[in-house]
Amino acid sequence: MTRPPRSPRRNAAILGYLLVVATIGLGFLALQPGLPGLIRLAVGLMWLAVALPCLYLMRWLLRSGRG
Repeated sequence: MTRPPRSPRRNAAILGYLLVVATIGLGFLALQPGLPGLIRLAVGLMWLAVALPCLYLMRWLLRSGRG
């Protein structure tokens, strides 16, 4: 049996939770004392690698009109 697909709003909410978890986790990592600046830059770039696709997909899901 196949399950019905999730609604776009639910998928957007899942992406929102992922974005919040990534922000808290990577923010905590970046604020560690004694962390070199290059490592902080790498953490910031990792956050962008998670945040930008999440925001784009959330926008697309909520604008798709299927929710």
